[in-house]
Amino acid sequence: MKLLVIALMLASFSLGLLSGSTFTKVLAACGDTQNSRGPDTFTFNCRNLTLTKTSYWTVYWLDGYSRPVDVTEAGEAITCGSGIDCYPRFDTPYFTESGGATYWNQPTYRGKLASSNSCTTAPGVNDYHR
Repeated sequence: MKLLVIALMLASFSLGLLSGSTFTKVLAACGDTQNSRGPDTFTFNCRNLTLTKTSYWTVYWLDGYSRPVDVTEAGEAITCGSGIDCYPRFDTPYFTESGGATYWNQPTYRGKLASSNSCTTAPGVNDYHR
């Protein structure tokens, strides 16, 4: 496994030199990853008409570091048991680089009640940055 990683790193480095890209940009694009640690969970609070969704991830970086990350976002409901539940939106996680370090990001949007008993998402993204 280590030989495969080293071979991939060398190939990525060579491609980076040929394309003018930096070494870290190539590695972040092809090596850092995340895996689900289980199914999403949902909670509902009838007292304040809120609900939450939590996604469970293990994030892996090329340097061998990994960590569990739980991302929770909130939503709203019109009444308890109404069937109009506005769950948050979770976009696809992605990696970014800054100052030679790679970061994992999970964008989420709060679920919100709109007019006429419909759902929308609140403006602005909550970007869980690890």
